[in-house]
Amino acid sequence: MKRLFLFLLMILVTTRAVAVSAGDGILDDFNRRFSEAVRNMVNAIVAMINAIKDAALTIGRVLGGALIAIGAVLWASDLFSYKGKRLIISGIILLIILELLLG
Repeated sequence: MKRLFLFLLMILVTTRAVAVSAGDGILDDFNRRFSEAVRNMVNAIVAMINAIKDAALTIGRVLGGALIAIGAVLWASDLFSYKGKRLIISGIILLIILELLLG
């Protein structure tokens, strides 16, 4: 038990001596670099999320327009008029939701 205590005391004294001899300049430099790295990482994540959001908005608008167009063709041709109406309504709802959430 004494040996463990002496070993821990030697480590504590050694690390304190290194910290005192290092001075504040090295620690300030480390803190500045670490903060800059974290800031860069956060900016990269935000940029990636914005790119995904823009892609989802574009894909959703295309799909909403396609639903409306296909629904109009089906409704006008009287082949599947009920399904055509549902597709038109679904496309309109999709476009409204996209505009409310992402617009």
